[in-house]
Amino acid sequence: MKSAKQLTQQPVWVKEGYRYTYYPYDPTRRRTDFSHEAGRLLPIQRLEIKDVVTDATPGSADQRQVMAVFEQEGKSYTVPIGSLQGGNYHIYSDEIFYIQDPRELYRHWPPAIWEAIVQHQVKPGMNEYQADFAIGMGVPSPPPMPQ
Repeated sequence: MKSAKQLTQQPVWVKEGYRYTYYPYDPTRRRTDFSHEAGRLLPIQRLEIKDVVTDATPGSADQRQVMAVFEQEGKSYTVPIGSLQGGNYHIYSDEIFYIQDPRELYRHWPPAIWEAIVQHQVKPGMNEYQADFAIGMGVPSPPPMPQ
């Protein structure tokens, strides 16, 4: 848990957009509302983690979720970054977040690539990372209705 709390010391950026669901959080009660999904984290979305807490895992009596608390548009939310079971923590925040700005990590990419990423567009010649930064995992659309 100590290493997870280090996420509060600097901004983080989401690695895979549209993959991770976040939930409303009541900071007064210190409870996540798992019954209402608030959204999904966006591609290379910058977050300021305010706290790391544990919360009950829905449907499990012996496991807790490790949750990163962040604010967006004046509201508090949490996203799961690990679990606690039998006194053992399993933290997977390294799979979710960059702790260094991707624009710095990949500053050698041409400005046209970064412009396409900001516009959430995939352009010919982009590599897999660049396409992921632009559109994340993609947002599934419903299949067309038969006529």
